[in-house]
Amino acid sequence: MCRRRPAGPGQQRWYRHRCPLELIAVDLLRQQLDVNVIGQLAVMQALLPAVRRAGGTITVVGSLGDRWALPFAGPLTASTSALATLAGSLRQDLAPSAVRVILVEPGEPSSPIRSPAPM
Repeated sequence: MCRRRPAGPGQQRWYRHRCPLELIAVDLLRQQLDVNVIGQLAVMQALLPAVRRAGGTITVVGSLGDRWALPFAGPLTASTSALATLAGSLRQDLAPSAVRVILVEPGEPSSPIRSPAPM
């Protein structure tokens, strides 16, 4: 059975379980979806009246990870895919209003840390 693992540096926003879907407890998957998808929708709904009055934009930060099914990443991939779909639906729902919805899916950062160490 897989247990909850804290997110590493740079992953504070996502609540994640790295586990094969066949082994994850359904309550842990439900908890992950609740935090990563339902929680974000709840915040958007709470702020939408103010955003609508200001004619603002809702920015949803997703992940490129929703495009690939990777081993042991099913729980996280499911939540990022759901969030991307939610953003797309919300964008269409709010199209008649002045509120825009954009989905940002950052890739891997370009960093010298990925370069080979000098010999």
